[in-house]
Amino acid sequence: LEISERSDNIEQLALENLNPSAEHWNCVLQCWSISTDRDRGFHAYSFLMSWLEWNKRCEAGECSSKVSAPDMTSYHSVLWACLQESRASDGNDKIEDARAREMGSGVAIRLWRGVEKSNLSLDAASYTLFLRAICQTSELPSKSSSC
Repeated sequence: LEISERSDNIEQLALENLNPSAEHWNCVLQCWSISTDRDRGFHAYSFLMSWLEWNKRCEAGECSSKVSAPDMTSYHSVLWACLQESRASDGNDKIEDARAREMGSGVAIRLWRGVEKSNLSLDAASYTLFLRAICQTSELPSKSSSC
């Protein structure tokens, strides 16, 4: 019985000390950035938003985890996920490629708006990635768009 109690205590302690670091979060984002899923930009962005929401909840005392803020690696990974390579071999693939580029462009625009509100400083590589991701489609949203 005593060994069982110790085992339970060790498991509980391990769970309490399981705090995702920026490296953990970035690992998932980097996986999305190299995925072949055409919706990878959306998934990476959603994951980044979940990370930011997690941080808000932890800062409000709703969890015992340490807060680890996204860094430029995080944002670069999402932008790489937004970029779409053409894989079209027939008409349907071309339509799917165009849809994926539009989605990636829209996600990059949303990400840009979030970065504008943050205190992150962008370097030339970051600006280049943003421009490539946003401008990969000729159908850019207008100023009045709700994107």
